Amino acid sequence: MHRFAHITDCHLGAWRNIKLRELNLKAFEEAISICIDEHVDFIVITGDFFDLNIPDLAPVKRAVEILREAKKNGIEIYMIYGSHDFTASTVSIIDILHSAGLFIKPVEFEQVEDKIKLKFFKDVKTVVKITGLSGRKTGLDAEYYSMLDMDALESEEGFKIFLF
Repeated sequence: MHRFAHITDCHLGAWRNIKLRELNLKAFEEAISICIDEHVDFIVITGDFFDLNIPDLAPVKRAVEILREAKKNGIEIYMIYGSHDFTASTVSIIDILHSAGLFIKPVEFEQVEDKIKLKFFKDVKTVVKITGLSGRKTGLDAEYYSMLDMDALESEEGFKIFLF
């Protein structure tokens, strides 16, 4: 059986109070440490990783160090962004960290007429198939969800995980 961890709504950088901000980062660091100690195969992070789409850089630096530790220990990370990470007008920090190779963003799709067909990403270690839709502001994610080609999702062979 596959072992994976699901982390969501970290909201790193959310607290103005320095002690609360530090505790927030420590909690994330501890979660990743547990994943390493428990030898999970992969981690999925489902949105609102940061509290803002362009956050203060101090929490970003710490998050990068923590994510790199998981990768160094052979744990792949799959991340989608939530409404706090999303921006319609610019590049999100999530996009930058994805480009740096810290995690895989399994949100590719093709649209055929009024249907969205999601691409599955196969985890190399487990062959689990992972796909999803990132969160958006103003209900755009609900609109995309209503357009999903559910038959294609359900007919996909193998063990699969849908992130939303």
